[in-house]
Amino acid sequence: MTQCKSGQQVVAKLYIFIYMDDDGFYTNPFLVADKEYTNETAAYQALSGLQGSKIPLYYRTYSLDIPVPGPKEDKRSVRLILIDFIPEPFMLEAEPCGFSQEARQKIMKSNMSFCDLHPRNIMLTDRGTVFIDLGDIDQVIPGMYISPLLWWREAQDRTYRFENWIEWDWQRWLEAKFGYTAATIKPETHERFLLSSLAKCSNSLPSLF
Repeated sequence: MTQCKSGQQVVAKLYIFIYMDDDGFYTNPFLVADKEYTNETAAYQALSGLQGSKIPLYYRTYSLDIPVPGPKEDKRSVRLILIDFIPEPFMLEAEPCGFSQEARQKIMKSNMSFCDLHPRNIMLTDRGTVFIDLGDIDQVIPGMYISPLLWWREAQDRTYRFENWIEWDWQRWLEAKFGYTAATIKPETHERFLLSSLAKCSNSLPSLF
């Protein structure tokens, strides 16, 4: 965290390859860092209308050349972005028992807008939930709307990270809140979604041959 000349507190997020999740050395960490930086800057620009409400304010991006210790005078390019500092706690740090069931349901409903979520990427503020860490957001099927009924259905088991927050009948609640989106689930959508999900799972596994 740093402070601008105007007094505004901001967070500098650096994309350094040694801190990237490289799937246990099965992927190039330099490519992972570059992908996350590219994805996140594109996401903040595409979701500019949500800045300051559902996502932090995004200011700008920088590239720095940092000297690398060694016999050669090499430099490594490091990219970073500046976003608004949010002092409120992460969902991961909050105690579910401190929220009523209605409040927890509102939080989970707001989470439906994003596909790949983790409590460490959700902040609980006075204005509602704020999502951070957009570098790993992928469109399952580019240009195609995926209903929460399909993505978040109980059989997909995507709620395991939020099991301490959910003590109601998830599937029944999901259908009650998002039943109106059922008409968007066409046979071809369902088929392409399943194929895309299977492809993502197979791509995340190391090759054995």
